[in-house]
Amino acid sequence: MDGVDGETYTLNVTRDEANRINTDMVFAAEMLDICKKNKSDSQQPTEQLEQTSQNNYSGTVQEEQTAEVDVNVFKWPHEAILLLIEEYRKTADNFCSGKISQKKIWQSIGDELLKKSYNVTGPQCQSKFNIFLIFICELMLLTVISQYICDL
Repeated sequence: MDGVDGETYTLNVTRDEANRINTDMVFAAEMLDICKKNKSDSQQPTEQLEQTSQNNYSGTVQEEQTAEVDVNVFKWPHEAILLLIEEYRKTADNFCSGKISQKKIWQSIGDELLKKSYNVTGPQCQSKFNIFLIFICELMLLTVISQYICDL
């Protein structure tokens, strides 16, 4: 779901792209932009991405992919999101203390969700939580703006 316009986009990608989307927020944002562009350009079937620098990617986003790709993407149910927030609250002090690396904290949160049968990793938890925070911040900003406009 796009935190800006609140619209949900479905993007079929390869297994490697799905893994990268779950761990690389910049790449995820680029893929979302491509999906939005495809929708606005009368949903063209293919969008080619090619970049030549060392750490960038080269791949194809297609509307039609095999069913195997859907198995690799975790769809966050409401209960899993609530558990993620609960686990974050339990470990919030560790994020500020600096005694444990954030990577290890997120991995432990992912392990806790895994114990509850949610097949997610630490980086996936971190990504989901960051997206959640962005959504909340945008919602708060819209609330402040609308209150300001109403007070005029």
